[in-house]
Amino acid sequence: MTVMTRLDTGAAPPRDTHLTGLVSGANVRTPCGERRVENLRPGDLIVTRSDGLQALRHVIRITLSHEDLRKNPSLAPVRLMPRALGPMMPARPVALAPGHLVRVPAYLLAEDARDATLKVAATELLDNFENAFVDMGGDALSSGVTYHSLVFDTPQIFAVNGILVDSYAPDEESLGTLDVDTQSALRRLFPELDEERPAAFH
Repeated sequence: MTVMTRLDTGAAPPRDTHLTGLVSGANVRTPCGERRVENLRPGDLIVTRSDGLQALRHVIRITLSHEDLRKNPSLAPVRLMPRALGPMMPARPVALAPGHLVRVPAYLLAEDARDATLKVAATELLDNFENAFVDMGGDALSSGVTYHSLVFDTPQIFAVNGILVDSYAPDEESLGTLDVDTQSALRRLFPELDEERPAAFH
């Protein structure tokens, strides 16, 4: 099931937003080659970093209009230009929602970490990489933007335009930012979410 949804676009600090997703045009690695994220549907197989081929369970598509972005520029996408994070990272420009998690080589951030990559929200890249910027020009303002979040049975890391990103992992906090229909669809797919809710909210 694919759900089109709209966000409550009240003021939200960009570093605290739960808005995730890949902007239309991003190329996701599949066993049949790269596919544009807007063409993916539940059941499609995606190449993941640690768990091989995994089937999509759900795709959340959030569309923000020109007016939404004008009222709240913090919801505008973060665009990474080629080589922003290193050679072929990304291979081509890619744009993401400000809260989308990107895997960045740990050495680029001078971090001592067990994992070779660190999980960083797209908006945090703005402070560390000169070829990352908030994209408020062109189509983003004239025709709005659609963010696509991929959901699997378990959280996954997958390749988009040559960089690694995290899938959307539903939890109570992030669900609260989505519309009721999307929340209901995700709760049907992941009944354990209801088990974690306080009794007062059942």
